[in-house]
Amino acid sequence: MFNPVQVYSAAENIQGIISSSGSVLTNTLGVAFVLALLVFLWGIAKFILASSNEAAIEEGKRFLFWGVIIMFVATTIWGIVNFLSKTLGV
Repeated sequence: MFNPVQVYSAAENIQGIISSSGSVLTNTLGVAFVLALLVFLWGIAKFILASSNEAAIEEGKRFLFWGVIIMFVATTIWGIVNFLSKTLGV
């Protein structure tokens, strides 16, 4: 049927794939968080510097809103990935 060495080897390969996928996802989420922070800071700058222009103020508010949303999503996904990797021992 199954050779124990082959089954163990397959398990190592699957664990390696999961581990490398997790590290790629973590790195990608780090980049997404930094970009979201830049979007948020850009929104703050737009909001402050365009105090007399209503259209620019609204644009700044949109940048602030989406920056916060993206940071929240990236942090949540990072937390879930970190929790799963600690739970599964990967």
